[in-house]
This record gives sequence, structure tokens and C-alpha cells, in this order.
Amino acid sequence: MNYYVGQTLWYAPEHGKGSEVQIAKLGRKWAFLKETWAGRFDMETGYIDGKGFTSPGRVFEDQLVYEEYCRTQLAWTALGRVFRHDPSVDIRVRDVSGAARLLGIQEEWAHELARISPSG
Repeated sequence: MNYYVGQTLWYAPEHGKGSEVQIAKLGRKWAFLKETWAGRFDMETGYIDGKGFTSPGRVFEDQLVYEEYCRTQLAWTALGRVFRHDPSVDIRVRDVSGAARLLGIQEEWAHELARISPSG
């Protein structure tokens, strides 16, 4: 994302309620926020500088992007819980391969399939 001075972003702290913040200054690595204790964020990752500790949060393009990110994280976590169990009797390799293709992980899947395949 290309940032600019004066741009309004959504700050999502690890704990607590989010809020709008504005960029006051841009450096090579960090963007500095205007009138907020959060200070600065890494322009590549969006994470707030934790000053040697865990980041206290991150910034997003806006609140809607943040909310979509949260929904995606919740859906991914729920999906992960389902996959911790053995597959049902009705699931076949082609089904798993199709799901991998939809999720954009077909390359990793192909590598794993070749590793476990009796022919290869």
C-alpha cells in the first residue's frame, strides 16, 4: 500500500476499541502517526512499533478492511478446527485437492501428494 501524509487509517489495538488515526510523517520504514500514543507503524506490515516488545496492534486501510480481516481470521480458525479431525469416509483425494486449489495452496498440496504417493 502507498501511504501519504494526512492519510486516515484504522488503528486496531490488540486489546480495546479501534479508532481512526492519521499519518503525520513518512520515513523509509516507519510511518509516524499524528497525536496518538501508538507512535509509528511498519509500512510493510502495518504493525505498530512495540519498542522491543510485542506489537500493541496494527493499522488497516479503513474500518471495513479491518472488519473483513477479522471475519476472515474467524472463518479460518473455524475451518482449522474442522480439519483437526480425520476426514469423513466420503472425502476423497480429489475433494481435498479441489479445496487446496480454491485456497490457493495447490502447489504445496502437489508437493505433499507426491511425497505420500505410492508411485512417487
